Amino acid sequence: MLTETAMATTTLVSIIVVGFVVGILVLVIHFSIMIAVISAGVRRGIIKVFDDLGIGAEDIKARLTKNV
Repeated sequence: MLTETAMATTTLVSIIVVGFVVGILVLVIHFSIMIAVISAGVRRGIIKVFDDLGIGAEDIKARLTKNV
């Protein structure tokens, strides 16, 4: 049978390990959402720049297929 100190120590260590794992998962999810939001914003910005220049999506598709 474990002593009371050993039981308290293992409980504390398990709480710390679980907190560490949960923290890493939260960071991974947070960064993946951030990357998705940033890439969507960059894509929208690029489309807006082309729109401001008077180049629509159809023009871009036509130019890309013409070059192939």
